[in-house]
Parts: sequence; structure tokens; C-alpha cells
Amino acid sequence: MVKGALNLSRLLTDEYAGRILSLTFSQARSVQEICAISGIPIAVAYRRVAALEAAGLLRCLRTEIA
Repeated sequence: MVKGALNLSRLLTDEYAGRILSLTFSQARSVQEICAISGIPIAVAYRRVAALEAAGLLRCLRTEIA
């Protein structure tokens, strides 16, 4: 329980996670859009999106395989 709370607090104070949450608050965006707008490196963005999803703070609406 303590470890989960610590991980969540780290995620909520993470600069990139904060940018992702603010960019997706009012409208859905792809990871590519998030990166283009914010300048977050794509690998970092995918990791933060996965962590935010796992924490229940973000939900994936659609997955496209290129």
C-alpha cells in the first residue's frame, strides 16, 4: 500500500506526466500529438501514458497499429 502511494505521488509530481494530463484533460490526444505539442520525447511519453493508465488517471480510447 505504501509503495503504491509513493509511486502515485511520484507520478503526480512528474513534469511530463503533468503535461500529459493537462493536454488530455479536455480532449483526447494521441501520443504523437502530445509529443508534437509538448516536446516530450516519444519514448518517455509512451512510458508516462502507460503509468498514468495503470494508475487509473488516463484511459486509452483507441489503439492504432501502424
